Amino acid sequence: MVQLRVEPAEAIGTCEELMAVAASLEQQAAQRYRELAGRCGRGNAPELATLLSELADRAEEEERRLAARSHPASPAEPRSPPAGVFDDEGLASASPALVSRYRVLSTAVRNEERAFAFWSYLAAHARTPDIQRAAEGLAHRELEQVAALRRQRRLAFRAERSQPASTSPADPLAQAESRLLARLQDRAAGGFAPDREGLAELVTHGRDNLATLDRMPEIESAGGAVSMPQEVDELAMAEFLLEAYLDVADRSQDEELVREAQRMAGRSINRLTWLRQHHAGRDESDQEV
Repeated sequence: MVQLRVEPAEAIGTCEELMAVAASLEQQAAQRYRELAGRCGRGNAPELATLLSELADRAEEEERRLAARSHPASPAEPRSPPAGVFDDEGLASASPALVSRYRVLSTAVRNEERAFAFWSYLAAHARTPDIQRAAEGLAHRELEQVAALRRQRRLAFRAERSQPASTSPADPLAQAESRLLARLQDRAAGGFAPDREGLAELVTHGRDNLATLDRMPEIESAGGAVSMPQEVDELAMAEFLLEAYLDVADRSQDEELVREAQRMAGRSINRLTWLRQHHAGRDESDQEV
């Protein structure tokens, strides 16, 4: 689960105010998804435009539902969307030709995860039991959205893996792990001292995954290849590899293979979590696939 980059500073006095904040967040998401849909439409990417429009439609529907619950007898001041929750993660600046359905859905998943973290924080710091329960209800609803979007993302991952990459040849899993390992080793060599211990652990995770792939080539066969353009950052590479291992564990009927794929996925989750926490502010040339 992703973490918030900014500690919420919302002062919520009533449940109606809480719903107003929730409605403002959905309004922001709908507006940004709608803008991205228009950009993809102009960039000759109609399938992505349709997907983004569907995300905007969902956000607008949720906004209407929440707005209906946010009007007390004395209407409150309009609320601005909370900072640090919605992030297009570079979609607005990326060429539509280089954006995939998987990348859009990954961005949507993380936005819902950040919203879950936001509501969980407000629930933990609520002034009254009513506000706490309402914030917990909003957090639960975000989890439902996360689950639904993850299912869509997994289907997108499988579909993209089954097709040749348009920008570069697909990598076998071991080759993809080696590419990521090299990037992390370079980053450790030139990074700040506080990061080196964490990066050393990530390097160990990568070597362990490579050793497993060498020992059990059937994981490689079951996982196929992952379509990663050459110029993506390590965060994107880590997320795509995690999806590959989870997919192997999902689909395999071999118990030993499933166990090993799950171990590799566990290491990959730790790797991805660390990279997400240390990604903000880095000057990367590309964003996630």
